[in-house]
Amino acid sequence: MSNPMFKDSIYQEAVLSEGQMTIKGSIAKTAILLILALVSALYTWNLTLTGFTDKAAMFMYGGLIVGFISVLISSFNPKISNVFAPIYALAEGFALGGISAVYNSLYNGIVIQAVCATMVTLGVMLFLYGTQVLRATDKFRKIIITATISIAIFYLIVFITSFFHIQFLAPFTNAYNNVFVIGFITVIAAMNLILDFDFIERGSQGFLPSYFEWYGAMGLMVTLVWLYIEFLRLLSNLRRN
Repeated sequence: MSNPMFKDSIYQEAVLSEGQMTIKGSIAKTAILLILALVSALYTWNLTLTGFTDKAAMFMYGGLIVGFISVLISSFNPKISNVFAPIYALAEGFALGGISAVYNSLYNGIVIQAVCATMVTLGVMLFLYGTQVLRATDKFRKIIITATISIAIFYLIVFITSFFHIQFLAPFTNAYNNVFVIGFITVIAAMNLILDFDFIERGSQGFLPSYFEWYGAMGLMVTLVWLYIEFLRLLSNLRRN
């Protein structure tokens, strides 16, 4: 699957003695992670608005690093995702709080719009998945995997080129801020939700251990964070243009 946390080999780790993964349990864990992210996001949001920008920046960059490490650790050892999923949620909340405050200071009301767009997209994709309009077929997976990996490489190139002011590298930076490119990336992020739903559904039917509820919830959070950030970028570019 395109989300690095969701690999088919995961299904080989079923341990009935651990209890069975359920859809209801995964939803509950996702709700917990969303609440944790909201609480920590409000903290850095308040720091930014009250002028403690240096402290907010420290939490923001620290959150991004800790969040990335938490995902990597859980990817290699899903059994401890019950520990690192909450850590990831708190860390990403710190990061998103600072990022959101900066965007909102530039474009008033954009955060509410991005949150609403993310939640509406989640609801729409869940509906399309539940009604089987969109299913995670092998072909669908391959397309989303390819697109997501390509986007990851694109992000890496943009990050590296940001340290150099070389003319022939300019198209990468320009594309990064192009409305149509951001729109395409947002669509791919939304499509990743289908893979997240599929993992949780297959996990509950495939007798995965209950700790995979945290793992599945964490994977869904990764996609939601990505989708929210892309909506912020998309909306800000639309306003600027």
